[in-house]
Amino acid sequence: MANILQKLFTRKQQTESIFPFQFIWTGSGFTMIPGTVNTFIDDGYLGNSAVYAVVSAIMSKFSEVPFYCYKVKGQKQLRQYKAVSQRGYAEQMLIRKAAALDEVADNDPVARMVAQPNSFQTDAEFRKMAICFLKVTGMSPIYANMGATGTRLQSLNVLPPQWVTLKPDPSLMDAGQVYFSPLGALMNELPRNQVYLWKYFNPKFDTNGTHLYGLSPLKAGLLDMQAGTEAAKAMSKMYQNGGARGVFTPKQPLSAQQISDFREALESWINGSDMRNKAGALSAPVDFYPVGLDAVDMALLQGKQITDDRICSIFNFPPDLIRADKKFDNANHAIRYIITNTIYGDLVAYRDLWNKWALPLMGYPEGEYFVDFDISVIPEMQEDMAKLVEQAEKMWWVTPNEKRALSKYDTLPDPAMDSVFIPSGLTPISEAFIPNEVTITDDYQSGTNPAP
Repeated sequence: MANILQKLFTRKQQTESIFPFQFIWTGSGFTMIPGTVNTFIDDGYLGNSAVYAVVSAIMSKFSEVPFYCYKVKGQKQLRQYKAVSQRGYAEQMLIRKAAALDEVADNDPVARMVAQPNSFQTDAEFRKMAICFLKVTGMSPIYANMGATGTRLQSLNVLPPQWVTLKPDPSLMDAGQVYFSPLGALMNELPRNQVYLWKYFNPKFDTNGTHLYGLSPLKAGLLDMQAGTEAAKAMSKMYQNGGARGVFTPKQPLSAQQISDFREALESWINGSDMRNKAGALSAPVDFYPVGLDAVDMALLQGKQITDDRICSIFNFPPDLIRADKKFDNANHAIRYIITNTIYGDLVAYRDLWNKWALPLMGYPEGEYFVDFDISVIPEMQEDMAKLVEQAEKMWWVTPNEKRALSKYDTLPDPAMDSVFIPSGLTPISEAFIPNEVTITDDYQSGTNPAP
């Protein structure tokens, strides 16, 4: 009995299950993993050109935005910067950032970890893998390797979500146990505090823990994804064989030999290059009925374009960037939109992953270091940067060192560079309002002379 169940439930499922979960027999009981995860990977990212194009472009831009490590100069300024930056991109938030944070050297241990989370991936490769799983499946589990002693973070690794099984805790609001296995079974349990579940909100709450896995954007766009794939298959078949253009029907019975000769004559007249613009003749009367339409007449191209646009809308991605007839007049604006809208929330979430989870595992309490992204260095954002620097020149209440940091220059050690200067004569504000000295004589103290 056990062998039969094992054969039934350990078979890999490549299409969407009729159940919300796949049931895996572990030898002592059943466990469940989301039944659509493999569908999103195989039929989505690996099987649909629009999904691949959109997700690949998002991966590329997400990995291009650099992350740096900073030392916190002031907790109040940091709170103000975080409050502004979490609401969305604004040029003025970079001024607050310059007042709150100081970038650390590249050889700082935190900076080295941010630059290379593990020994076999660069930061860009790590982030591409993480954001790909997040966009395709709705969840990107990050595992913290704490080393042999288990006391200090050694590396971070992205776990394939289709190999991760979650068991809810008694509150059903979080995963109480995390298992990692290619079979999806309850084996290879991982310490819960060493797994960060980076995921999208999933409103499908149930006692089985469906909501713990995160909601893939492709779940909402499953029909559009499938329709686009079917349209691509249909066009591929038409391009391969041209499709049936019509049917010849003889007006009188023909023998098998006559039918064979008839077909050979048609092939020679239609496909022979030496018969171009020449007329042909048939010895038997026939009728012709057109039955085939080309891809344009069948509206396959138009239908594929519509489904591709709908997939773009699911990912909040400008569709012009993946169209075959794309124009590059507004490419910079489209890329700016991707950075400031499509991936901005993911950048903030990845920042939180470091500051709220990874840094404490390294032994640094929250508030000492701060890992943050910098979109101002992206070429498409340089126009905003130029405007910001011009605006900062008029902000006399900002110190020269803060302006230098805003312009990506190193700060200077001169104490005057950390002072605020008022516009009149560039006088340090600490010296601008010192009252004139008044000499207090004995007569004044005794009250015999009036106050000056």
